[in-house]
Amino acid sequence: MKDRLIKWFKKRYGVFPVNDTNCIISSDCSFAALGNLNLGEWIYIGPKSFIEAKGGIELEDGVIISSRVTILSSSHDYRDNEMIPYSGSDIKKTVYIKKGSWIGYGAIIMPGVTINEGAVVAAGAVVTKSVPSGCIVGGNPATVISERQGEKWKQLIAENKFRIKEKLQK
Repeated sequence: MKDRLIKWFKKRYGVFPVNDTNCIISSDCSFAALGNLNLGEWIYIGPKSFIEAKGGIELEDGVIISSRVTILSSSHDYRDNEMIPYSGSDIKKTVYIKKGSWIGYGAIIMPGVTINEGAVVAAGAVVTKSVPSGCIVGGNPATVISERQGEKWKQLIAENKFRIKEKLQK
């Protein structure tokens, strides 16, 4: 009950997504620039995650974002020669997280990155470059450490067999 009340309050004051149908989003997540956040269905966003969507963020169906994940879609322009250490303007780059991807605990996704279908980002990874479909990345900066086995994961995505969808239908 407390969780629902917190979500209602945050939605009312414009600091929580209102288009969270068929999603499970922890009430203690933080969001910036909600107007630039597009949510698919059956998405999970874990506790204490921070989603900054100034440059745009697209979360497709079946995405799972663990706890304490940070997703950034803008950064400061440190190459500007008018101020130090950086200018007052932001460099905005959209982040795309495609169907059936899983972002592990404490990962950081940087501006302009695409996490492709079925990819897995390991806990604590710092993702500075796009991740190919079905790949598992980890480290700082994140690099490919493995791939999903076989082709079954592609069929599961095509059939919308997402963890959160199954959980919500029970």
